[in-house]
Amino acid sequence: MRKRASMFANVDVPRRGGVYSIWNHRKGNPVYVGESSNLDERIGDLMRPINHTFTRQIQKSTRIKSLERLRSYMSRRFDLSFVVLRDGRKELEEFLICYWKTFKYNKRPARYMNSDDYPLDI
Repeated sequence: MRKRASMFANVDVPRRGGVYSIWNHRKGNPVYVGESSNLDERIGDLMRPINHTFTRQIQKSTRIKSLERLRSYMSRRFDLSFVVLRDGRKELEEFLICYWKTFKYNKRPARYMNSDDYPLDI
């Protein structure tokens, strides 16, 4: 585990698999959920719009071109949480996307769009 020296500077992110969520700091609601086999590397990707859809979409919607200004904007507006999981990462990610339903930046998982396989009435 290493300390992040960037947007989420106060977060120790493990180099293990898991699911992460980004939260709107003011409203307290989740805005993005993702999964990764290496949380440390994936959270590091949040700093580079070319590597992460969420950051790219924030950059597009705010029209901020400077990477430093974009990082500053995001650090003031978003918080990060994660859970380390060895197995079932994709399933948990899809469950949270469908359960919370508040995401502007995630697509609803295709396999649950027209399926009776989902365990909750969402």
